[in-house]
Amino acid sequence: MAFCKRCGFSDVSDELEGPKSDPRQQLAEVEDEILHLETQLRKRLDQRQALKQLINAQSSPLLRLPFDVLSEISLIMFPELDISAYDSTTPLLLGSICKTWRDLAWATPRLWSTILVKVKNPENYYHPPKVNLLEEWLLRSRELPVSIHLALTKPRKPRDATIMWQIMSLIARCSERWQHINLDIPYFFNKDFCPVPKGYSQLQSLRVSGLVWNFPQDLDPFEAAPVLREVSLQNYMGGLFPASSISHLTVESVSIHECLMLLQRHPNLVNCTFGSISTFDFNSTPLPTTVDALSLEFLKLSFTHMGAEAASLLLDKLFVPSLCDLTLSVYKDVSPIDNLVSLVQRSSCRLTRLGLLYMNISDTQLVEGLAVLPSLRELELRVAAFGTRIIKQLTLDSNQDPSVPVFLPNLKMLSLTLGDQNTIDSIALVAMVRSRWRRQESAGDAEVNNGSRAESIARLEAFNITAIDCDSLNDPVILGQLQELEDDGLRMVLQIH
Repeated sequence: MAFCKRCGFSDVSDELEGPKSDPRQQLAEVEDEILHLETQLRKRLDQRQALKQLINAQSSPLLRLPFDVLSEISLIMFPELDISAYDSTTPLLLGSICKTWRDLAWATPRLWSTILVKVKNPENYYHPPKVNLLEEWLLRSRELPVSIHLALTKPRKPRDATIMWQIMSLIARCSERWQHINLDIPYFFNKDFCPVPKGYSQLQSLRVSGLVWNFPQDLDPFEAAPVLREVSLQNYMGGLFPASSISHLTVESVSIHECLMLLQRHPNLVNCTFGSISTFDFNSTPLPTTVDALSLEFLKLSFTHMGAEAASLLLDKLFVPSLCDLTLSVYKDVSPIDNLVSLVQRSSCRLTRLGLLYMNISDTQLVEGLAVLPSLRELELRVAAFGTRIIKQLTLDSNQDPSVPVFLPNLKMLSLTLGDQNTIDSIALVAMVRSRWRRQESAGDAEVNNGSRAESIARLEAFNITAIDCDSLNDPVILGQLQELEDDGLRMVLQIH
């Protein structure tokens, strides 16, 4: 063998060459041997994989179940509509367990029918490549209806804007498969940058927020959605929706005229929330005399600027015979309690829940207003004052004249949020709660009261109170008495800051 001491090179041709050897023949023999060894290696790798699967099956009985059963289990693990428990890699978690679960995830389209795309930081548009991932996700959902949560921030760079429109284009192209869609986006679909969604034959719920620009003036994109039931808009954008199918509607930043128009246009509304209602309106059309919302059961109204005036105008226009749950929020303004009473009497509705929030209302107004609502079961108050008179009216007294009607006889849940209430009579408050919890003792002897008074008064089942800087409620004796009622079975939440 030739050998160089300076570089260490050795010539192995002497070893390969025999006296009568052919290098081509030797190469063929070596390649045959390599092929044989590779074949053996593949067999051993397959044997190893089979043994691993056998070990997994023995150690995890779950994998012995039929494929369709495993598929149903995976769907239970990741509910389609539970966006709060969902993230953008949920189906990928199954694929990271083992081959069996990976095959299962890839073969179960329903796992891919909930799509969550979030870009809340402008720097995250490009990394990771969301367009390719979204495209693959949609392909794996096949032709199933999809639930989409799209949350995009306003892009800062032209490249990022291009990616945003590519994402929205993919979403728009599958609009025929939309079932539930939540859009938190800076711009609506614009035909100059991406396709405009067309056809919503399966759309059931829609939420739109984050827009810095409204729907185009000539576009009413959701009017032809035959099964659309729920709509939630952060800002009312003037678009039209199917008149007959909407049953749940939430709209923020809306005028009185728009509230009445929406109630009038959608006669089958059951649950309606209007937030940040104002009297200001570009529309000069006179308000309707009366709006009949015959199916409306739940109504929540929040007024900000000139709240009392706006509340009075709106409440005086409504006729709501089916209403059972009403929440009024009038921020730091006088209470429209008289208009509320007029609404209830005019509509002959049977309110079972009432919330009065953030308004300035006196004890006298509160007592007089609640006195005409004997059907109330739940009462929520966030008011500046909760004085002695209302506490006294709520307290059940065994010495009360049986001929005098009981104040709120059906009350089962009372929630109070109080401001600076250092002067509240905490002793009387605890006595009131105790009388409502132990109603039979408070109502007196059933025989003396013609055998019906105690049975006709509902028992208080829950009491929640939140108070700020309330020293009288923070007294150890008072807290001990409340704890005693809670130990006795009354559901209670007590928060004193």
